[in-house]
Amino acid sequence: HVVVLPVDDLSNRAAEGVAALIPGVVALPHPYGRLQFGEDLELTFRTLSGHGANPNVYGAVVIGIEPKWTERVAGEIARTGKPVEAFSIEGHGDLRTIERASRVAYRLRQEASEVEREPVEVRELVLSIKCGESDPTLGLAGNPALGLVVD
Repeated sequence: HVVVLPVDDLSNRAAEGVAALIPGVVALPHPYGRLQFGEDLELTFRTLSGHGANPNVYGAVVIGIEPKWTERVAGEIARTGKPVEAFSIEGHGDLRTIERASRVAYRLRQEASEVEREPVEVRELVLSIKCGESDPTLGLAGNPALGLVVD
């Protein structure tokens, strides 16, 4: 996959604009970034960087309002060796940013299409689960099924 990661909620529209133009590219909008400080902001940065570093992701386009934040997230992803490029909306505006980022997303998607998938052992998979709403169906079927998968 090629993902478009908005660093903050103000960048969601630009990220979604890129994904709408380039089939197969996925935007991951979220309501975070702005008005976050300290550990909350650090968690957002780590989460975004983690999305870009995911083994199922070939490369990432990072879009943000604040250039330093955008470069920070892109830099963390780059440390994994994955292709990543950062775009700041500040000084360019949404439309120009979408245009520039779309060109890169298109190139990354083309590169990703040439990569062959590799089989991996089940033990190499990481599975994340979350308990849903508690209702009788979940208790009777959902939780036991998840338990079998996890075991």
